[in-house]
Amino acid sequence: MNTIFYDASCSLCQRSVAWIKQRDKHHIFAFEPLKKETDSLILVEGKKKWIRGRAVMRILWLLGGKWKLVGWLYVVPFVDFFYRLVARHRRLF
Repeated sequence: MNTIFYDASCSLCQRSVAWIKQRDKHHIFAFEPLKKETDSLILVEGKKKWIRGRAVMRILWLLGGKWKLVGWLYVVPFVDFFYRLVARHRRLF
């Protein structure tokens, strides 16, 4: 089982979790709210931990299907830059 830790006080995060749940046909994800407000998303996949943009891309990769076409970007560190940019302005979403 893979666990996604997210900021439950963030409406963008809540919508993202709902989006993932809709597409998680094989029920490979569990969801846990973080204890404190943060601008980070964490995916725990076995013993491996992914954070921020790389976590988002790894989630897409694990969802499979057409999402794998974008999800392969989890191997590219610069996706965190875009994650931080969105996180900084997440109140707009």
